[in-house]
Amino acid sequence: MGKQVSIKDVALRAGTSIATVSRILNNVGYPVSDELRARVEAAIRDLGYRPNRMAQNLRSKQTQSIGLIVRDISVSYFSLIAKGVTEEASSRGLMPLVCSSKRNPRLEIEYLRLLAQYQVAGVILAGASWEDEDYKKRMRETVADLRAQDVRVIGCAPQEVTMPCALVDNEDIGRQAFNELHKQGHSHIAVLGGEAGNLSNRLRIKGFTKAADAKGATYKVSSGAFSWEHGHDALAVILAQDPEITAVYATNDHIAVGALRYLEENGRNVPEEISVLGTGDVAVAPYTFPALSTIKMPFESLGAAAVKMIFDPNLAEDTVVPFACEYVARESVGPRP
Repeated sequence: MGKQVSIKDVALRAGTSIATVSRILNNVGYPVSDELRARVEAAIRDLGYRPNRMAQNLRSKQTQSIGLIVRDISVSYFSLIAKGVTEEASSRGLMPLVCSSKRNPRLEIEYLRLLAQYQVAGVILAGASWEDEDYKKRMRETVADLRAQDVRVIGCAPQEVTMPCALVDNEDIGRQAFNELHKQGHSHIAVLGGEAGNLSNRLRIKGFTKAADAKGATYKVSSGAFSWEHGHDALAVILAQDPEITAVYATNDHIAVGALRYLEENGRNVPEEISVLGTGDVAVAPYTFPALSTIKMPFESLGAAAVKMIFDPNLAEDTVVPFACEYVARESVGPRP
């Protein structure tokens, strides 16, 4: 491999100073003659020079990058947040560095510390807090360490460590879900949740069960993974125990799709015999059979807002930027049979 071309090589080829080349590269508005600018630009082309942005960041203590940590980039929820982050970052001339923690809390904290070493302006956490005291302790220490380095950590999901967040009201999502099913006369409902320790999941179930208790409705709760498989298998277990259930609420759409699959396999008509309501409104929701009714979450807007928050000079450490969610009525929810 040949020697990397440096800014010094460009200056020598153009017959000018390194400072002049730097001014032209960074477009700082310093007066430079058209003839000299043309010489420098020709030298850049001839030598194939490419600026080393990372080295520039380290020298100047400024950054052209931000970090994003997702739990699983293949999951629609996180890929949509990533889309919002990357589009907003691109509009600001920033490079997003995306890490997938594979739902491993320890790896999530390691990525936070690693991204700080790359002089990022801030890091966005796309996933909610875990119900684990060691995780919360290490997260508090890590966020404090990054804050001391002027690296902001922004949440796109509820956290149990103080940090600025762009959030939906997950407890209200659960309330909305119950109210929509209750309007249709449902009062005996299966609640299919994701990971029991996930704060978003806990809040959605809390909102749902509190609203159900207030109306005297009954429910059965099953927690597991945010997956099609869990939705399929958990509903099988619940309906075997209690076949009188007339509706299903899933704390994310992937779980709801799995539930729909189980009902189709077993000849249960949706929504004539049993209704299914999801959470999220991911891309597949309008194309399930029947089309999935769900609570729509503004994933891309959350991601874009988190990027803006990194650069807000007036942002407090406990700032919450709220986003509303709305019920999307399709075909999978109907009156109680």
